[in-house]
Amino acid sequence: MIKFFRKIRQKLLIENKVSKYVLYAIGEILLIIIGVVIAISATQWKSDKKDSIYEKEALNEIYKGLQLDYAKLELLQKNTEKGIERITILDSLLKEKAPVYSSSLDPLFGAVYGFRFFSMEKANYEDLKLNSLNLIKNRDLRRQLIIVFESEYSTNDKIYEIEIWVNEILRSYYLENFQNIRFQESATPLNYEKLWSDSYYKNIVAYRLTFLKGVINRDHVRFKNEMEKLMKLIEAYIEIK
Repeated sequence: MIKFFRKIRQKLLIENKVSKYVLYAIGEILLIIIGVVIAISATQWKSDKKDSIYEKEALNEIYKGLQLDYAKLELLQKNTEKGIERITILDSLLKEKAPVYSSSLDPLFGAVYGFRFFSMEKANYEDLKLNSLNLIKNRDLRRQLIIVFESEYSTNDKIYEIEIWVNEILRSYYLENFQNIRFQESATPLNYEKLWSDSYYKNIVAYRLTFLKGVINRDHVRFKNEMEKLMKLIEAYIEIK
């Protein structure tokens, strides 16, 4: 094709048809430009199509992870609420004269000690972020992804750190003062009368109650609301049924 155009140009020059040569040269340049534009457009179309496929697949995987996390969060909420009920009763009892000990008190003691946390799935989001969040074309959806995974999930990580710290304190105390320990379920005091007069233990119980109430009433509610918003945006964007 290049040789063909070159021959035409040479013929025009030989015949001394300069004006026609100039017009032909301009036309040839325009033709080349059009060809380049078409090639670039085709390449861009292929790239956009590839990005669109990746975008949908990435959001679909993130959506599945959100569903699992949401279900785990609801289960954790129910278990924590059950623990709060028991700790609330224990906190109230500790402010009064010690009742006669019975094994029915063991579930109240057990509720204080136990790790209440679950690990959230961030791998699919991190993969997307590595490839660029700008691949998500919908601005509201991209913003909600950042809110959930950069803010809410980070808050969950901080709760995890606090849970480790609290349970380290509880661990040493419970190993020293209780037996038959079953995390979150039951614990039998070694010296019931001493325990009831221990202001340190009363402070532990009060703190545990305050912290768990804050997590349930503030953090978990906000987690769920933001996760619900994100799931609805993904459902609408990639038409999940």
